[in-house]
Amino acid sequence: LDYDHINEMLKDVFDSLLSSKYNNYTIYIHNGSSFDLIFLLKYLASKNKIKLRPLFKDGKFINIEIELGKNKFYIKDSLLLLPARLKDLAKSFGVTQQKLDFDHTKINGSNLLEFKNESIKYCIADCVSLYQVLNNFHKEIYKLFKIDISKTPTIPSLAFRIFRTHFLGNNKIPALTNRLFNELSQSYYGGHTDMYIPELPKGKFIHHYDVNSLYPSAMFDFKYPTELLAHFIGNITNMPLLEKLNPLLNNNVLGIFKVKVI
Repeated sequence: LDYDHINEMLKDVFDSLLSSKYNNYTIYIHNGSSFDLIFLLKYLASKNKIKLRPLFKDGKFINIEIELGKNKFYIKDSLLLLPARLKDLAKSFGVTQQKLDFDHTKINGSNLLEFKNESIKYCIADCVSLYQVLNNFHKEIYKLFKIDISKTPTIPSLAFRIFRTHFLGNNKIPALTNRLFNELSQSYYGGHTDMYIPELPKGKFIHHYDVNSLYPSAMFDFKYPTELLAHFIGNITNMPLLEKLNPLLNNNVLGIFKVKVI
């Protein structure tokens, strides 16, 4: 169909999606958080009867619930679940519909209609390719872990759900307050690093070394506090709970400490 204005097209799109046929469906837009969703939300926000429930994380749209009456659907950004270009994903998953090439630089005011059919073909191929990629990814994850990827909008949330479902066992993850979490998280991240290149006489050489993933490797190779969960201010060796739970420590305490060194 041809439309006189983009709002007419969007009205038809959302009238169709906000029907019983697509109730509780999930729609994925690749890189939608940084592009498409901005324009769609501008239109949806102007409609009084449509309810929007956006979920943000680090400035990105994690999930948007769109509701009208008894019907609703969800929009997610597939780039947050599969962080790669659609062209590369199509090749990696070996889908039948690969991403097409389209030279946008050749389009101008005089030949806009000539590119109409080509652009429609290009957009349809994108949609089919993304569907096939997500379908293959869903089947693989469900076969391995019995996890529905539509319930996890990002790749970290998917990894965490797999971990909690299959590898956490009887262990528990403590719920931390924002203040305590922010203090503990500083122990797992590096600080700002500057590199200064000295000037050397001609003919002299210097070796530069860059250490990657030091924190993950340290957590893999060394013991980390995971079993005894307690928050203590003061001299930790005097904590009664410590002696009660593990009297064999003999002041050899394993933990994360915020200290002042004089």
